[in-house]
Amino acid sequence: MEKWIYNNSENLAFSAKAKFYVGITRAKYSVAIVSNYSDDTIIEGVHLYNLTK
Repeated sequence: MEKWIYNNSENLAFSAKAKFYVGITRAKYSVAIVSNYSDDTIIEGVHLYNLTK
């Protein structure tokens, strides 16, 4: 799923996408996705935070 988040042209089963959608959209306050990413990573519409800097 992480590969799909970074590049949604990757294959991911429809049922996994549906469960992910429900998990994201049903959050009451906020959602965080924790991942190791490089400093040059750009994901449109996503705020990236680096706690080590």
